[in-house]
Amino acid sequence: MTHTDYEEMLEDLENEFSVIPHLKRIKIIRNKEEKLGAEVGSVFIEFRDKKSAELALKKVKGRIYDGREIKACFVDENTYFNFL
Repeated sequence: MTHTDYEEMLEDLENEFSVIPHLKRIKIIRNKEEKLGAEVGSVFIEFRDKKSAELALKKVKGRIYDGREIKACFVDENTYFNFL
């Protein structure tokens, strides 16, 4: 993933999720950050509450981004915080 790819993807995601309340953080996995099965280009989006996360999940699950289907799921907090 190039720097330009990263910046474009981050901008797209910020635009997409800024309409959902309580967005806390967007983490895009870059080169040499792969672990716990997350590949380059995997995205973690953190919200301050579960309701906002559920809205985000419904908004994107199954949609197409850059020619690929989005596969979205919840990650338990322990796994998430150990990852970052």
